[in-house]
Amino acid sequence: MPGTDTGLPVVGDLQSIPLNELRRSVPPTTSVREYMESQLQIVSDTLAVPVADQAIDDMKLEAFAVHFMERDLIDAGPDNEENGYPLCHSDLRLANIIVNDELQINGIIDWDDASTVPKQLFSPPPWISGVDDQSIMEFQLLHAEFRGILVAKSKTNSICGEMFKQWYGGTKGEPNKALYVAHIIRYPTELAEVVARLHKRLGLIGKLRTDIHAYYKSSIAVQEEVQKRAALCDEYTSYLKNRGLYKEDRPLDLKELKANLERVKEMLQSQGL
Repeated sequence: MPGTDTGLPVVGDLQSIPLNELRRSVPPTTSVREYMESQLQIVSDTLAVPVADQAIDDMKLEAFAVHFMERDLIDAGPDNEENGYPLCHSDLRLANIIVNDELQINGIIDWDDASTVPKQLFSPPPWISGVDDQSIMEFQLLHAEFRGILVAKSKTNSICGEMFKQWYGGTKGEPNKALYVAHIIRYPTELAEVVARLHKRLGLIGKLRTDIHAYYKSSIAVQEEVQKRAALCDEYTSYLKNRGLYKEDRPLDLKELKANLERVKEMLQSQGL
């Protein structure tokens, strides 16, 4: 951005893209199935990275989530090969969308991580699609408006009709599962959270714990993998503690937070603000 009177540019308020923390590129693929399997491997390998103090129940959930994604979310039949590979911008945050005073889009910036993807993974940004619960709380009305515009436009515009069918068709307003897959591929560490969220939206949240337990007990290999991860996380936690790098997460203290807010309020009032 432009600097002050020194004439030098100022670089600040940078935001990194949490795409895949391994920074691993997908190798050349010859089919949608190969592409999906490569992405699933990246997701799986990302979750295998040790985390300090990770609970074993969280590891069981992640193991089930990878299995669920492979079994229920990835759909790469022969028909998908005919759909093509559109160019997809992977970071459509609000800051990257340039608009004029009338909020008409003038351009999109930051194409560094753009890539071609199978058509079923071409998706709107998660903050407007309804996939990201944290964002949809803030943008509920915008999400409803987005869907409403697609519905209205689809009556006269075949492209909008195609996008609505791909993103929402047949789901009574809920995002199609392909949007969840696209979100997971962007943010692999959110896999377990997204799978749990999807179960909740399908009315299966009460069944999720049973499914996780059944999957864990169904295979000695799964149990051994989870136990191996647990041992690795314990070792990583000890490594951090022994080198003074360990930071313990403190639970949110609402009383302390309220007291801090009151102090800030008093300080602002004393300054006439």
